[in-house]
Amino acid sequence: MTVISVVESSHVDYALLFLTPYKSKAKVSFMLRPEGDSTSAHWLMDTSLSFFIQNMINDGDFYRDGL
Repeated sequence: MTVISVVESSHVDYALLFLTPYKSKAKVSFMLRPEGDSTSAHWLMDTSLSFFIQNMINDGDFYRDGL
């Protein structure tokens, strides 16, 4: 995990490298927003899926019934 950018009280951006079970890369952001006495956090992840994972998701049985 590599921190790409930090904007205090706003957001943090990361670059992730997954090695197992499948090698892939992802961009992750945590968006922060003050709400009264607390903070709302939203998590975003942008990545591509491997061919194997895409086929499992596109097959309704795997996606609906789980692995």
